[in-house]
Amino acid sequence: MVNVFSGGKAVNSAVKFANFYLLLEGNINPDVNVPSCFKAFLTHLKSKFVTGKGGDTAFKVLPDGSYFNAYPSIADTFKFFEEAIHVSNANVGGRPMTNTGTSGGRVATALSGSSKQGKSAAEGGVEVASMVFTIGLNCDGDNLFNKDPKDPNKYEIEGMKTQSTT
Repeated sequence: MVNVFSGGKAVNSAVKFANFYLLLEGNINPDVNVPSCFKAFLTHLKSKFVTGKGGDTAFKVLPDGSYFNAYPSIADTFKFFEEAIHVSNANVGGRPMTNTGTSGGRVATALSGSSKQGKSAAEGGVEVASMVFTIGLNCDGDNLFNKDPKDPNKYEIEGMKTQSTT
């Protein structure tokens, strides 16, 4: 798990989520060279820093090694994060879902829309991508809760004009 972006109230970022993590599962697909994919991920992500407010200088490195999240919204952060994962080629390829007695078989059925459990990919079974890189979040809900006694029991939510209850 790598903390890539830090945001939220703690660092005065416009993005309300505290942390965006890159979760690495290198054992899922032995054909993936994780270090080179990670380098490609970071290179592409850094190339997109110029699109944020203040350019690439706004994305300063924080003491924990993560970058300050200078994107204007959560949606922009997800967009560039997912794009960097795609460009890294860490999640390409697939593995056949052949085990009939596990949730993997149910996932394969759900993805295909029909029951093909127990078949290999060559026999028409479903092949799903190996998710070596995934996104992890720390929403930091405690800091989103409005502690103002004049307006209690409400959460501040990005994009809303008024505060939401509960």
